[in-house]
Amino acid sequence: MLRRLPVALVLAFSFTLVPAAEPAKVEPELAPDEELLARIKALPENTWMKLPPLKVAGDVEWVTAMNWKSMLQVGPYGRDFSDKAAWMPDRKRALFTGGGHNVRPLNDVWEYDLASNTWVCLYGADEPAQGKKPEWMKENLVVRDGALQTRRGGPPRLSHSFDGLNYDSARRVAFMPESLRGAVFVDGKVVQEALGAEVFAQWKPAPFFLTFDPYARTWGYVTANVPKCGRDPSARYIAHLKSWWVSSGGAVSLYDPEKKTARALSFKNGGGGYGSSTVYDPDTRSVVAITPLGPKGEPTAKTWVYSVEADTWALAQASAPTGGCSASGYFDYDTKAKRCVLYTNRPKPGFWLYDVAANEWTAVEPAGETPSGGYVIGYYDPERDVLVHYNSKDVYICRLKKPAAPAAPTASK
Repeated sequence: MLRRLPVALVLAFSFTLVPAAEPAKVEPELAPDEELLARIKALPENTWMKLPPLKVAGDVEWVTAMNWKSMLQVGPYGRDFSDKAAWMPDRKRALFTGGGHNVRPLNDVWEYDLASNTWVCLYGADEPAQGKKPEWMKENLVVRDGALQTRRGGPPRLSHSFDGLNYDSARRVAFMPESLRGAVFVDGKVVQEALGAEVFAQWKPAPFFLTFDPYARTWGYVTANVPKCGRDPSARYIAHLKSWWVSSGGAVSLYDPEKKTARALSFKNGGGGYGSSTVYDPDTRSVVAITPLGPKGEPTAKTWVYSVEADTWALAQASAPTGGCSASGYFDYDTKAKRCVLYTNRPKPGFWLYDVAANEWTAVEPAGETPSGGYVIGYYDPERDVLVHYNSKDVYICRLKKPAAPAAPTASK
């Protein structure tokens, strides 16, 4: 049986976006694998390394109840349209959540700890609400904070995270735009019949932000003044502004989660669109957007750069080495190499680096054992200076080549 928390207990953990004091202790505590860390430290540049078999911990009782026992050996699985993990600098781990396309439409939340090579389930999945009868919905769903929720507080049927999963390091919460109300394919008429018209009317229309607190292990909902977004939003955390940058459907906004206000930004000559991938470069304070290839793989991808400081878009290149694809890859920023790192397995697997300042793409073919296929979850770990690449079975890491140091100035005579 899946665990349920009393409503009173869920209410006691109601989520508010208030900057936290010192973070709570990171739990579970995991003993680092010192031998593995030594191997990671010694890893040469531009080289893959396959890690030993991973470990699984945390809230995993639901895995057996839902008959996905293999997760007990390999972790959460990657899910198409949910491929990116979000680095959490305070926990020194990466958070992952997101529903797959008709496969594992779950609201489970995981974090990966490279130091111990462990996937930890922070929030075990609630049973999805899709296709359920009114009697089941009446017993298992509530409307709270303007959102339809499970009694534990999770979204009833989580959709894809697309290109929007991020971590707000000031407030220590993960966030992502949710245009599908956290209940994709859940029949509204059945919900109304189950909960009654008065309660159903409290369910606010899309969009809102879904949040997750890894310390309290609770989902949250931000509904006030949220900018409109379509089914495939991109979002990035802008640390120096402590705000959430959101691009979707030909509009760009900056959301202040403390004040709960949104400010429209320029989309003149802007790029992006459905299926695009974005990454934030904090060194140039730019968002890079890569549009997808054509429907049959035609080379129609473009490279766009948005300046946060100037609030302007530029078509950096009328082409890109491959298309961005939030269904099958990830786009992150390597803080040591000072490069944006794009991985996609469509139409074929590959890594490319983009230098914003030089407006230059470079293909990368690391040595070592190349990752095999599978649904992917990936991110850059600045603590260990490696890309982390999980293919739904094994974890691989890669340290990219660093840029050459600038030449020392010549002494004048």
